[in-house]
Amino acid sequence: MDNQVQTEPSVTPIPITSSPRKRKSANRFKSFIIWGEFFLIILLIAAITVTTFLHRKQLNESMLKMSSEQKVLSDELAQLADSVERMEKLQESLVRSAADETILTYDDTGAEVHIPILAGVPRHNYDWTCIQNKDGFKNYVVDNQVTSFRGIDVSSFQGTIDWNKVKAAGVDFAMIRVGYRGYGTGAMMLDDNFDVNIQGALDAGIKVGVYFFSQAITEEEAVEEARFVLEHIKDYDITYPVAYDMELITHDTARTDTLTGRQITDHTIAFCEAIKSAGYKTCVYSNRRTLILKLDLSRLTAYDTWYAAYVGYPDYPYDFKMWQFTDSGSVDGIEGNVDINISFIDYSAE
Repeated sequence: MDNQVQTEPSVTPIPITSSPRKRKSANRFKSFIIWGEFFLIILLIAAITVTTFLHRKQLNESMLKMSSEQKVLSDELAQLADSVERMEKLQESLVRSAADETILTYDDTGAEVHIPILAGVPRHNYDWTCIQNKDGFKNYVVDNQVTSFRGIDVSSFQGTIDWNKVKAAGVDFAMIRVGYRGYGTGAMMLDDNFDVNIQGALDAGIKVGVYFFSQAITEEEAVEEARFVLEHIKDYDITYPVAYDMELITHDTARTDTLTGRQITDHTIAFCEAIKSAGYKTCVYSNRRTLILKLDLSRLTAYDTWYAAYVGYPDYPYDFKMWQFTDSGSVDGIEGNVDINISFIDYSAE
């Protein structure tokens, strides 16, 4: 019997393939995972954005709060410095005063304040028995001779003025508002009637000076105001003073509310020095309370004072050259009320 080797027949493997249903299910699962990851990324980005926004908002609010608190603290420090300055002035006055004389005034609450008279500030020597009232004006009469000069101060509030009638009424000089700085905006404005008023007064033979209503909060702004005035008066014959009129605003909030007495005095000096350097006479317009409680008069002796007090006779001891004695005067040629002044010197002759 023959031995034969038998071999197994070759078998071709059959490829294993998934069904279409299974492939579709797998693809769907992968898509779900991808979209899930994308959604998580979107959520993460949104969370980061919201968190950043909230942190930034909180940071801004904190910075605003800190800024507000810093301003309040700065204002309180300024007021404290002003109070310290007043106390120093009072102490100095008590030491330097040769007598027990005091000036009576009132503080912000209406309480009486007795301020010792400053020894280094010149005092006036007017004799109020020499004052005579006539036709709504005040005259200073010495040995039957009138030695004073009649004046008014006007602005656009007086409307159209007949300056020839004003001159015929006996007015010698006029202080005309050249402009003002807004107590809210800080913008400088020319008085609407400045050019008409000053030219009309000069044409009628009335001597003129000017004043600027200041709300400067820095020395630089005070100098800016002086330059504004100088630019607008350069073509006119100004023989009476260029006055610095800084008034405290009591009926509204003003940009100057937190200024100290030292700052107001600094601004006054800056303005007046700029005017003097240009060759003009200058003076400081103010009332009793501001002069005594705010301004450092010992630093302002180089400038004349234009004093505002609506009383029969001033009880202000320091020297002043002009006195605004009423804000409800009546002068022919002007409709309505007008401020009336008396000058104890003829500025035009100096």
